[in-house]
Amino acid sequence: MFKWLLAVLALFFALFTALIVFSITGVIEPQTYLLQAIRETDWAEPYVNAYDIGLDVEKWRRQEDQKLVEAWSDVEEARAAIQQARTALEQRESALNSREERLEARLAANRNVQRLAELYTEMAPQEAVEILKLMEEAMVAEILLSMAPQDASIILASMPPELAASLSRQLQ
Repeated sequence: MFKWLLAVLALFFALFTALIVFSITGVIEPQTYLLQAIRETDWAEPYVNAYDIGLDVEKWRRQEDQKLVEAWSDVEEARAAIQQARTALEQRESALNSREERLEARLAANRNVQRLAELYTEMAPQEAVEILKLMEEAMVAEILLSMAPQDASIILASMPPELAASLSRQLQ
């Protein structure tokens, strides 16, 4: 009798082990069979309904989690796009600021040249020529361009011919 009991227990243990191995590997799904058997009993109906509601809630929660992940991904993409736009705007702002500084420096230089042109226009032509001969030719050309044509022509006529010719070439 003991041998039979031991054989039956070994058989039961082997079946139980096979059931566990097959369910882990996905060959069979004992939960489905068990749930179907429980659904057929009247006394377990409220429990099965609660279980089904729980499954539906888990499915809904997974869907909502997926929506949140997708929304967060969209937010991150938008954040990256905003950061790129911000960087581009900062670079553009920097370029514009440096351009503005160059233009302000150029405007200040033009104002200085204009003031010098007015001063030399008020001087006697020979006095202006003596001062202008000591300056760089490019600066003298700018000053002459800032003067009225009749004033510039008087000063140019008072200059030595070589300097007047060189300045005339620059003024073209």
